Amino acid sequence: MKTTLLLFVCLCFSTAFGQAVSVIYGVPYVLTTIGREIKQIDAAHRTKQQQQELDDNYTAAVFYADKLMSEKKYEDAINSYNEALTLKQQEQYPRDQIAKAVEEIQRLKDLQYQQVIYNADSLYNEMKYTEAIAEYQKALTLKTIQYPQDQLAKSHQGLYRLGKVQFSGLLISDYYNDSLCSKACAGDVFSDFISPGEYDYTENSLIYSSYQALDGIAVPANTRLIVYSQPGFKGKVLLDITGPAIVNNITKQKDPKAKANQTKNYTPAALQKMYPPTVRVWSQTDMDTWTKGSFEVLSVASF
Repeated sequence: MKTTLLLFVCLCFSTAFGQAVSVIYGVPYVLTTIGREIKQIDAAHRTKQQQQELDDNYTAAVFYADKLMSEKKYEDAINSYNEALTLKQQEQYPRDQIAKAVEEIQRLKDLQYQQVIYNADSLYNEMKYTEAIAEYQKALTLKTIQYPQDQLAKSHQGLYRLGKVQFSGLLISDYYNDSLCSKACAGDVFSDFISPGEYDYTENSLIYSSYQALDGIAVPANTRLIVYSQPGFKGKVLLDITGPAIVNNITKQKDPKAKANQTKNYTPAALQKMYPPTVRVWSQTDMDTWTKGSFEVLSVASF
């Protein structure tokens, strides 16, 4: 009677709660699924909460990234969009925004590069080589291309030439003309740039300027040039001058173009300041004969 009652209670219990009845060693045993169902419900609830939290975090990351985009803080915006993608990798919107940010960064870099190059070229043309070098180096941090590299090399060459005596097979002026004149402080196929020192035979010391004739010399500030008529610093002193000075060959004095170069205003202004008309002179003798002698270039103190 007791066993029958127990089975009846178990059966009712299992029917009410959807559970199975079993007998182990003659004792009824209920395999309940209530705990499992409760766990499943709890897990589903937790999953929903986690999904909601993920959605909220994603929305917050995108909202913040959009705000950064509107403020043109593109690098920070990219970082925030990438954070959103770690939450929802399948979303396309952050990817599209990252592409826009990258494009905008490149556009701004291009604009900045153009401005830096413009400044650098202006400084270069004004013969402000030290400042130009800094700007060309800045340009290279924005774009690693050939032009600023070439201009950087030219700027270093220009800076080097500023402190050297220029000998030319043409007259010295502020522009280059292969049948008339070399530009002061600028390299060409007719010019040599000589550092301080002793040069015991002029013709051997000059490579380009003495190829046909010696017609012009530019002596920078704080530099003294002494030219001798004979090798080994002997004979007559043909020229002893301290710069700044430009000496052009007296044999060209009657040429109207050559004469005009002695008194014109040089451009750029930096060249005019370095070599105003008051420091441009004619040689006392034919400079072409000077190549058979010798010369000294001396550094002198500025006052």
